[in-house]
Amino acid sequence: MMTDPGDCSWTPIPEVRLLGRTWYRRGTRYWLRRTGLACFYTLIAVLMFWIDIVLLTSIAASFHGSAWYAAVTIGCCVLAISVIVGFRSLRRSKHDKDMGYPMVINAYSSKGLTKSGRRRAGLFGGSTGGAAAAGSTAAGGLVLLGSVIFVGYAAAIAFSSFQRYLTRAEFEAVRQYGTKKHPKTPTP
Repeated sequence: MMTDPGDCSWTPIPEVRLLGRTWYRRGTRYWLRRTGLACFYTLIAVLMFWIDIVLLTSIAASFHGSAWYAAVTIGCCVLAISVIVGFRSLRRSKHDKDMGYPMVINAYSSKGLTKSGRRRAGLFGGSTGGAAAAGSTAAGGLVLLGSVIFVGYAAAIAFSSFQRYLTRAEFEAVRQYGTKKHPKTPTP
């Protein structure tokens, strides 16, 4: 583990997921990483929203008259529900608000899954995308359906990436260790 040379207690500086140990110095590498992550999350959200708009307009184009209005209304309602559900996942408890925790999507939602369960879920998502890229119509439909359903979560993640702290782990590390400019002194 890396330690700060100016710290006489030689407290190890832990790594934080996605940020490594850059959170401690908050230098150029930290801000480049944060900017890159925010741009990436925003790009994913915009891409998913664009896919949803293309899908909605292509479905609505096959209808005429009042059926067109119904198709557009249903599509917009599905997108609105997705965004509402995605942003509701950012809600914090009163205790978390009082402690100052950042708004992040509940990191403990996959707590019940084992490491192999999370790996299988990731492999399923990756294989579905690969099958869609290879030309599978069913897999392509699943990818489009996932884009419609999860666009709200992508928007919520992009929104939360512009906060002071990217993750709850970063907040807790800063609270426990401070930063290079504002180190915390260990209490005996």
